[in-house]
Amino acid sequence: MIPDKQLQQIKEELDNCKKPIFLFHDDPDGLASFLLLYRYKREGRGVPIKAAPRLNLFFAQKVNEFGADKVFVLDIAEIEDSFYDNVKVPIVWIDHHDVKDVGKRIKYFNPRVQDPDEYSPVAYWCYRVVDQDMWIAAVGCVGDNFLPPFIDQLIEKYPYLLKKPFGNLEKIKYGTPLGKLNDIFSLLLKGPTSKVMNCIKILTRVDQPTELLKGESSRASYILKHYKKIREAYDEILKEADNVKPAGKLYVFIYKSGKISVTKDLANELAYKYPKKLVIVGREKSGEIKMSLRYDQKSLPPILEKILVGLKGYGGGHPTTCGACIAVDDFPEFLKRLENEI
Repeated sequence: MIPDKQLQQIKEELDNCKKPIFLFHDDPDGLASFLLLYRYKREGRGVPIKAAPRLNLFFAQKVNEFGADKVFVLDIAEIEDSFYDNVKVPIVWIDHHDVKDVGKRIKYFNPRVQDPDEYSPVAYWCYRVVDQDMWIAAVGCVGDNFLPPFIDQLIEKYPYLLKKPFGNLEKIKYGTPLGKLNDIFSLLLKGPTSKVMNCIKILTRVDQPTELLKGESSRASYILKHYKKIREAYDEILKEADNVKPAGKLYVFIYKSGKISVTKDLANELAYKYPKKLVIVGREKSGEIKMSLRYDQKSLPPILEKILVGLKGYGGGHPTTCGACIAVDDFPEFLKRLENEI
């Protein structure tokens, strides 16, 4: 957990800046985390990190171009030295990946500092900081496979989002209005950058989930139009994936780079369909396969660390959900090693 004293420190950091920039992972947890802090502060700019979840010199330049007086890093696993070296304003890093030794310059908050085995998304802790927009926090939590402790309060306040008995997280994701919101949050982050940024800007102003679910305003309709276009492309790729069957312990589906990148979303849905298999969904581009892995029988990060030795690639993440990137030539060996480990 993140102690109450540290949550208060985060709030004070928000209160004591005028032009913050929020750098966040481009998934429902990262987006919800940004929305929670921004909608409290009502100042600054949000930037989704759409490539690998790490900050480098490119993003340091974004910070400096904006003229930020403080940087909030949300749900990002890695920060390179080139970012630290070129950003001269205070950095507040809220994360839930492996704990990093960041030194004294960075204000670092991670529930795993207190308990290395804890799993709780950044959106949950941002909600604890601002104590508002419960529905946004719930979307971020469910999107990151976490049932928040405030779920009963959510049902009481927004009974149309979720009803008891709601079953497991997968049933929430794929069978409830709350799950629909998660799908919207995730897929609106795909597509042209200008469209994505417009959708994010609109979300900073949407007050009730019904506005988004029912398209009750022109601004909500804009988001839904973009979402439906991406959803159609997603469904085409899903149809291809449905033609692929598991082989042994693995389910492997690789698609080409000409299509949108939906590996995380596809991996989640296919893991729901094949709960006993290690699901691998990858996108081939520029001689590499960038993939999402889902498996709840064994912890994935130590397996990846072991099998990547000697291969051209990298990977990591959470116990049941990981990302990896491997050279196309090494992919068959990667799969062979992976199957041997599970």
